[in-house]
Amino acid sequence: ANKNGVRLYLRARMPTFNFSPNELRTLVRFFLAVSSQQEPFIKEPVNPLTDQERTLARQLFTSQQAPCLKCHLTGNPEHDKNASAPNFLQAGERLKPGWTFRWLLDPQKVIPGTAMPSELFKRDGERWVFNGELPESFNEYKGDHADLLVRYMLQLTPAEQARLAAGSPSATGGTTTTGESKNAATQSSTHHARTRARADARQRKYRVRASAETGRARQARRRRGSVRGRESVVSVRQYGIEYSPPQGRSW
Repeated sequence: ANKNGVRLYLRARMPTFNFSPNELRTLVRFFLAVSSQQEPFIKEPVNPLTDQERTLARQLFTSQQAPCLKCHLTGNPEHDKNASAPNFLQAGERLKPGWTFRWLLDPQKVIPGTAMPSELFKRDGERWVFNGELPESFNEYKGDHADLLVRYMLQLTPAEQARLAAGSPSATGGTTTTGESKNAATQSSTHHARTRARADARQRKYRVRASAETGRARQARRRRGSVRGRESVVSVRQYGIEYSPPQGRSW
């Protein structure tokens, strides 16, 4: 698995700041405090799937209304050259159940402009059910369909993904007619281009915002004056953080 990123199709523009170990540690503690996360981080357990639930989750995962592997990376080079979404095998390490649940219900609310469609699930009493045609096997299932899919995704194994991909021509680059192949390639290329364009637009917006915020912070520092020297300490009391700037640096 690629440990350096989940969205391999994006052109990263994150600059290198050359932070010292002390600065990196300070930033990590700050982010933990802002997001109310405990340290060390303890992974939230996910309820294991029964054999019946795993079968039902497979049917949701590969349904015609929501063909997940059409856009997500699978490890197959022929398919992945046009893929525009992360590999599910990294979901269990990188995603939290609660966030993933909210993402499935309304991805456009989490990341406006994302290629991931919304309204895949609809409210039915106290649970969310798949907003599409369901096989008869779901008639007796009283659980939450979105929660079922989250648990399935976060426990997905390479063997299970290979099984899914084997039954999905769009995930394997498998047998299709020439016309179907060209049409699928065109649609995938268009979808990929639109996804990248949206990502580039978001990145430009964030860079403009960050530049404006940096300018305001710089002006504020000039008004306050700078604190210099190895012994200077910046305390962020509300987060319980102390930071001593290295010699020669100022805030």
